[in-house]
Amino acid sequence: MDDIPAAGSHGGITDYLDYLDRLVRLGDDATRASLLNGELPKLVATVRDLIEQHRPDSKGRCPCHTWWRRGRTPSCRVRATVHRHLIAVEPAAPRSSAARHATPADQTTGASSAGR
Repeated sequence: MDDIPAAGSHGGITDYLDYLDRLVRLGDDATRASLLNGELPKLVATVRDLIEQHRPDSKGRCPCHTWWRRGRTPSCRVRATVHRHLIAVEPAAPRSSAARHATPADQTTGASSAGR
């Protein structure tokens, strides 16, 4: 796997997702059809890859996170986020750019994560 600096990677990923979001909202039917054929398969493959990387072991622990060794719960935030956005009955609320950087507790209470 290629090593990509975290800061540059995050900006590039969010820029790409913002671009796709604009195309979906503002594009014509031909643009949306092109996204379905070109970009949707890449997004599906990406989510499948993330889910596979975070597949729980036989004890239900995510192999990508070692914090469970320190006595915390073995739940994986990656899998929980995917489930919340793709499987949960309630539709996920649109996220503002500020919410992208909020912790799950901030998103639930609406509190700002600034200044921590």
